[in-house]
Amino acid sequence: MGWFNVYGSFRQIIQDLIAPSLEAIQGKLEAINSKVDALNVKFDARIEALDAKIEALDAKIESTRSSLDAKIESLRAEVHGLRGEFQELRLDVRQKWEQSLEVHERLAAVEAKLEIR
Repeated sequence: MGWFNVYGSFRQIIQDLIAPSLEAIQGKLEAINSKVDALNVKFDARIEALDAKIEALDAKIESTRSSLDAKIESLRAEVHGLRGEFQELRLDVRQKWEQSLEVHERLAAVEAKLEIR
C-alpha cells in the first residue's frame, strides 16, 4: 500500500502543478486558433475582393485590346488605300514627265530646224 500512497501523492502533485498549466496552454491554443480562423476569414475576403478587381482589370484590358485591334485594322486599311492613291499619283507624274520630255524634245527639234533656216 505504500506504493499506492506514493502513486496517489505523485498523481495529486501532477494534477495540482501540471494540469492547470496544461489547461492554460489549451486555452491559449484555442484563442490562437480563433485568431487564426478570424485571419483566414479576413484573408479569404480580401483574396475574393482582389480576384474581383483582377477580373475587372482583365475585362478592361480585353476591351482596350479589342478597341486597339479595331483601330489598327482601320489604319491598315487607310494606309493600303493611301498606297493605292500614291501609286496612281506616281504613275500620273511619270506620264506627265514623259509627256514633258517628248514636248521638250519636239521643241528642241523645232528650234534646231528654225536655227538651220
